[in-house]
Amino acid sequence: MCIYSQGGDAFFRAPDTGIVEYSDKTELIMIGYSLDIYITLRTRAFFFTKQQGGMLLFNKMLRMILLCFLFILLISFMVPWLRFAAFIIGSDGSFAKQDIMISPLYLGYLITLVSATITYLLSMGKSKKRKYTIWGIAVMLPISLPLAYSIGITYSFIVEDPWATILLLYVFPVIFIVGLILLLVGIFKKNEVLQY
Repeated sequence: MCIYSQGGDAFFRAPDTGIVEYSDKTELIMIGYSLDIYITLRTRAFFFTKQQGGMLLFNKMLRMILLCFLFILLISFMVPWLRFAAFIIGSDGSFAKQDIMISPLYLGYLITLVSATITYLLSMGKSKKRKYTIWGIAVMLPISLPLAYSIGITYSFIVEDPWATILLLYVFPVIFIVGLILLLVGIFKKNEVLQY
């Protein structure tokens, strides 16, 4: 089915996949066809699938490659952070280490950023129920403790008092409970029925 044609450039929408193919070269063109948005750049096509809920879904292969890279990055940030946390709790183990390569303050923010990106990519194209569940688990497990620690350390730097780091003992339960609420909403939310 041809949805757009101009000057020898033809854009087609495949009925099953929603992928657009084009012929000849073209400048930047953005086409909206019902819920589908397609972007092509000069002699190169960037394929997106259907738009759902205001966001474009990446090609599955591109999304998997990006998720693999981000998981490796997350693990490379989590291991030193956990080694430092083990040092704080008790320094009598071989895993515990104080002198890691990067400050735990920055590691907490980096872990939060990478975890949020991974969670966003994992929840793309899912139902609201599934999104709440994914975000709840992500906020509770990889985000809450590193973010609370980094917020506590940042606050202690601002007020120039090392005892202000205890703020993390108040921030961590709040973030964890927010994640727990998101998870429970995702578990107990009823599936939406589309009415026509």
